[in-house]
Amino acid sequence: NPGKRRVWVGNRGRGLYCIKDDAIRHAPLTPEITDIISQNVLSLLYDSSRLWAGTGAGVVVYDNDGRPDVINKNNGLGNNVIHSLIPDGHGGVWASTNNGITNIDKTLSTIRNYGSQEGMTVTEFSDGAVFPAEDRVFFGGVGGWIEMVSNENSFSRKPFSPKIHFGEFIDNDSHTQIYLRAESEHGDMV
Repeated sequence: NPGKRRVWVGNRGRGLYCIKDDAIRHAPLTPEITDIISQNVLSLLYDSSRLWAGTGAGVVVYDNDGRPDVINKNNGLGNNVIHSLIPDGHGGVWASTNNGITNIDKTLSTIRNYGSQEGMTVTEFSDGAVFPAEDRVFFGGVGGWIEMVSNENSFSRKPFSPKIHFGEFIDNDSHTQIYLRAESEHGDMV
């Protein structure tokens, strides 16, 4: 949040922390969520007015005043384990879970889940495996990836596992860099 000059850090097992004015403080997620799984902060997203924390117990959304809203299976999520969060281009957020993809609208009142019932063949996703591209978002998971089309709230039903190629290996005595490239389903290198 550049206006308030703070940095948010989430981690597995220790929850959420705020770094402000050279001080680090633990930021409890909510008084209601105290179990150990909720202390697994797997993803963070800051939009123009809110901080979204993807945890092992759902999504916690903080407004600018620090008031939390909790979104979990009790109020519509398909699964509580949130592996990634990314804006949907309409003020809402896409969330990948252990049981599909969820779209949460900007009012937090409409939650739409996509999973095996809708024909998805990849439904268990990986931490941070998300990539935006124009009006599409790619989510990587066990067995391939899913392409979501933001303006249509639809997804590509054809999973694709790319061929991975090592592009370069550099060893500069102090560190090692590995560059990977993936082959698209059309044979293009990306």
